[in-house]
Amino acid sequence: MPVSEARKRANRKYDERTYEVVSFRMRIGRKAEIQSFAASMGESFNGFLNKAIDEKVERDSEILKDLPEDEELRARVIWLKRLETARNLSQNEEIMYIPRSHDDMREPINLAD
Repeated sequence: MPVSEARKRANRKYDERTYEVVSFRMRIGRKAEIQSFAASMGESFNGFLNKAIDEKVERDSEILKDLPEDEELRARVIWLKRLETARNLSQNEEIMYIPRSHDDMREPINLAD
């Protein structure tokens, strides 16, 4: 049964009130890989991306707790916490993720200061 024009307008109006459209870039072929993986997990592409983002935000929210005021030290602590999280996850064999190196991580820091 075809969808009526009134239903299409109502759906568009609902979508405009409810959702935001986000656009970002990924290398050619990556979208197809993610779509295929999401489908194999019984999820839509959009649903999979939203779930992945939610899981990342939840996991990384721990990193933001109790950070120092100093911006340079704050950046270093965040980098170290991300590295620790990556090591813990890779030990659990859930994921292998290595965070980007921080420009100022050439010298060790003392977090006790």
